[in-house]
Amino acid sequence: MKSSRWHVPVMAVLLASLCVIPSAFAQTGTGTIDGRVHDESRAALPGATVTAKNVATGLTRTAVVSGTGTYRISSLPAGTYDVSVSLTGFTTQVTKGVEVQISGTANVDFSMKVGAVSETIEVLGETPLVQATTSDVGQVITQKMVENIPLNGRKFQDLSLLVPGTRSSNYYDPTKTEVGGISYGGATGRSVIITVDGGDNNDGVVRGLLQQFSNDAIQEYKVTTQRYSAEYGRSVGGVVNVITKSGTNDFHGGAFVFARNQTLNSKTYFEELTNSPKPDFSQQQFGGTLGGPISKDKAHFFVAYERNRRNQTDTIFTNGVLPDEEGPIEKPFRNSLLTAKLNFELNAKNSMVVRYALEDNSRQNDFTGGNAIASVAATNTNKIHSAIAKNTTVIGTSKLNELTVMFQHFENNILADHPELPGIATPDFTAGASVNTPQQTIQKRWQLRDDFSFRKEGWGGDHNFKAGAELLQSHYGGYFIPTLYGYFIFNNPIPGAHSVADYANSIADTFTGSAGTNVADDNWTYVAGYFQDDWKPTPRLTLNLGLRWEIQTGPYANKFQSVGKASLEALGYNGQMKNDKNNFGPRVGFAYDVKGDASFVVRGGFGRYYDEIFQNITLYEAWSDPATPLNFVSASPTPWTPAYFAQNRDAIRNSFLDPTFAGQAVRLTAPDLVQPYSQHANFGFSVAPSRYVAFDVDYVWSGGKDEVHRWRVNTAQNVNTRISPAGVFDPAYGPFLVEGNRGHSTFNGVYVASKVRAAKLNGIFTYSWSQAKNLSNDFNSQPADITNADWELDWGPTPNDVRHRVTAGLVYQLPAGFQVSSGFQYNTGKPYNALAGLGGLRNAVRAIDPATGQMFERNSFTGPNYLSWDARLSYMFRFGGAKYLELLFECFNLTNHVNFAGDPAYGFINTYTSPNFGTATQIVPNSQRQAEFGVRFQF
Repeated sequence: MKSSRWHVPVMAVLLASLCVIPSAFAQTGTGTIDGRVHDESRAALPGATVTAKNVATGLTRTAVVSGTGTYRISSLPAGTYDVSVSLTGFTTQVTKGVEVQISGTANVDFSMKVGAVSETIEVLGETPLVQATTSDVGQVITQKMVENIPLNGRKFQDLSLLVPGTRSSNYYDPTKTEVGGISYGGATGRSVIITVDGGDNNDGVVRGLLQQFSNDAIQEYKVTTQRYSAEYGRSVGGVVNVITKSGTNDFHGGAFVFARNQTLNSKTYFEELTNSPKPDFSQQQFGGTLGGPISKDKAHFFVAYERNRRNQTDTIFTNGVLPDEEGPIEKPFRNSLLTAKLNFELNAKNSMVVRYALEDNSRQNDFTGGNAIASVAATNTNKIHSAIAKNTTVIGTSKLNELTVMFQHFENNILADHPELPGIATPDFTAGASVNTPQQTIQKRWQLRDDFSFRKEGWGGDHNFKAGAELLQSHYGGYFIPTLYGYFIFNNPIPGAHSVADYANSIADTFTGSAGTNVADDNWTYVAGYFQDDWKPTPRLTLNLGLRWEIQTGPYANKFQSVGKASLEALGYNGQMKNDKNNFGPRVGFAYDVKGDASFVVRGGFGRYYDEIFQNITLYEAWSDPATPLNFVSASPTPWTPAYFAQNRDAIRNSFLDPTFAGQAVRLTAPDLVQPYSQHANFGFSVAPSRYVAFDVDYVWSGGKDEVHRWRVNTAQNVNTRISPAGVFDPAYGPFLVEGNRGHSTFNGVYVASKVRAAKLNGIFTYSWSQAKNLSNDFNSQPADITNADWELDWGPTPNDVRHRVTAGLVYQLPAGFQVSSGFQYNTGKPYNALAGLGGLRNAVRAIDPATGQMFERNSFTGPNYLSWDARLSYMFRFGGAKYLELLFECFNLTNHVNFAGDPAYGFINTYTSPNFGTATQIVPNSQRQAEFGVRFQF
C-alpha cells in the first residue's frame, strides 16, 4: 500500500491555520439571542447597546439595536447568559438566566423606562420552548436529560431515539458492531450527518457515526430530522449537532462507576425456550471529568475520560455433533474514551476552542456464538483520533466570522484468530476463519470550514445573512480480502463425523476462494458553498431562504480501470464517469409568530438535499482492475480438502490469479453515477399554553431520487440497455455487478412532541405516524426482476418503516433527595420479506401471493412490536455547594418485553414455503431486562 504523507504535528497545523486565515461564523454548535427593544409606548429605540454575558465563563458579546428596534447576538456557545440593555436617558435592564441552546434562538425583548442609566431593573429569563424564527423540524436534548436519561451501554447517539422521526436500525457492517445504527425518516442508518463541536464525525467508508464520546463529556444534543438550513449538506436523512462541555470560572468535576453482571439480568427469549442457563456477563463503566479556569474569564479547560470493561458470553451449540466445542464462549470488549478541551478569549474580538478526542476499543472472539465455534473467532479493533480548532472573530457590531479546522484518523482491523483453518460450513456448525477476514479500514480526514455572518437592516426588514464554504479531504486506505483463507460448504453432515478434522480431511460440496490483495489508496475531495438569508420582513414573520452547492469529486476521480469499463467502451458505450457538478440545493421556509410572543408559531418550507456517495459504493470496482485484481473462484465439488488447501494455500491462491478475469463476475460502478438527492417539505405549528409546556405538530414529506442500488448486466436475462447492451454482450466474463442510480423513495409522517420544563420536571413526549417506501433494502440489494425491465416491482416498505412510534424521556425531582428519570420507546414492528427461496441469481425473487397470483410486495409482512422502558432511581447526599454523592439504580427494558431483531434479510425465517415462515430467529442484542448499580460524585 502506498504511504499517504499526512503525518504532521496535527495541533501545530491547526493553530497555524487559525493564525493565517481570517475566522468565520456559523450556527453549527452555537446559538443566538435576539429580540426587540422599545420604550413604554412601543416605539423602537435604535442605538441601544445589548450585552450578553455567559454566567459560567464570562464570555461577553454585544450588539446595537437597529433602526427597527431589533437586535441579534449570534455564535454564542450553549449555556446560561445574563442579557442587559442600556441607552442614555433610560434605566438599564437585565434579564438573568437566559438559556441558549445548540442551533436555537432565545428571544429576549426589552421595554425600557425613562430614567438614569445607573438605575438597573432585573428580571428572570425563561428557557425557550418554542423557536419563533426557524422553520426546520427537530428537537434539543438538554444537558439535564443528557446527564440523567438511562442509556443501555451509555451510547450518546441513542439520545436521538427520543426525537420523532427516528428509530433504531440494524448495524450493517462489521466495523459498526458496537455502534449500531439509527434511522432518520425511514432510511438506513447511513443517511445522517453528525457533527461534534462543529467538526465532522462520520464514517466516509460505510457512513454513520464514527467516534463515540463519553456521555459525561456531552453538554447538549440537537437532532434536526427535516428541512435543515443551507449550512448543512451531505445528508438526506437528518443532522445531529453535539456540543461537548467546556471549563468554567469555577472548578467542577466528578467521578462515576456503573456496574452490572448476569445476576440482575433476565434470560433471553431463546434461553427460556431452550431452558438454557443465563450466560456469564459483567460490565463496568467508569471514569470522571474535571474542568475549571486557567485564567478567569479568559481561558478554561475541560477533560473527560471513560472506560468500558465488558465480559459477555455467548453460547455455542452444534446439535451435539461437536460436544467439546459446545458451551459458553467469552467475548471481551474494552473501550477507552478521552476528551480534552481548551477555551481561550484571545482578546475582545477573538475567541478560540481547541478539542482533542480519542476512542480506542477492541472486541475478541467476534463472529462466534450460535453454531459458529471458537475457531471462527476474530479480533476487531478500532482506534480513532480527532482534533478540532475553532476561532471566532467579532467584526464590529453586526459581523461575525468563524473558522473550523479538523483532523481525524480512524483505523479498524478485523483479523482472524485462526487463519490456519479455512472456513468450513456444515448444517450443524461453522468453523475456521470467517469470510469477513481479513480486512482493514483507514480513514484520514481534514476539514476546513469557513462561514461569515452579517446583519443588514432596512432592505424591507432585517436580514441575517450567512455565507460559507467547506472543504473535506479524505484519504481511504486498507484492504478487504473475503474468502482469503478459503470457504468450504458441506450441504449434508458426514456420517460418523464428530470433529472438525473429519470435515477438514473430506471433499466438500462447494469451495469459494480468492486471489489478490485489494489494497485501497483513495483520495476523495468534497467542496461546498452556501448562502443563507434569515429575513424578517415584519417583526412576526421570518423567511429562511438559502442555497447550497456541493460537489464530491472522489467517486469520479478514482483510477480504477476495470475490465468492465473497457468492455463497455469497446462496444461504443460510455465507460468513464464525469463529475456531477450541478448539485444546487435551494431551501425556502417561513416561521410566523402569530401572537408576537413565541406562544404560537406556524412554520413550513421546502428544500432539496444531496446525499454523500460513500467509498464502499465504488470500492468494489477495484477488484476488477487488472492492475489490482481480486479474483474469486468457485468449484463444486471441491478439488481439495480444507486441510490440503490450508497446507498449500499460497500456491493454490496464486494459481487463481487471472488479470483477464475470464469467466468471472465483474464489479462496475455505473458510468452515469450522480449524487442521490431528496426533496423535503414540511408544515406545522408550535404552541405554548404556558411557560412550562409546549407542543410541536408537523407534517413532513420527503422524496428521494437517484438512490444507489445494485443490479446485474451481461446476463442472458438482462433487457435493460441504460448502460450496456441487452443480454450477454461480452462472453469472456460472467455477470457485471453494477452499483448505480436506480432507486427512489417517499416518506410521509406526522410528528407530535410535547416538551415540559419546570423546576422539578424536564421531559419530552412524542408520537409519530409515518410511512416509508423505496426500491431496495440497501445499496447492495439486487432487484427481484433479474431482467431489469421493471425495477418498480420492488416498490415497498423500507427496512425501517414503522407505522406508529411513541417515545418519552423525563427527569423528575422527587422529595427528600430522590430523583427518577426514564426513557421509553414503543413502535409497531418492522417489515420483512416473503421469499420464494430460489437462491442464486433469483435469491431476491419473492413468493407468489395465493390471494392475487402475483409476487408479494417487498417487505409486505410485519414483525412484532418493539417496547423498551428504561428507568433510573437515584438518591443524592448533598455536602454543601455543588458537592453531592449520587447512588443510582438503573433497569433497562423494565417489562422484559421480547424484542425480536427486525430485518428483512435476517431475524425471521423468510422463505414463504417453509412451515416456520415468519418465525423469529434473533432478538435485539442485550435487549432482555438488565439492571445495574451506579455511583456518581460531583463537585
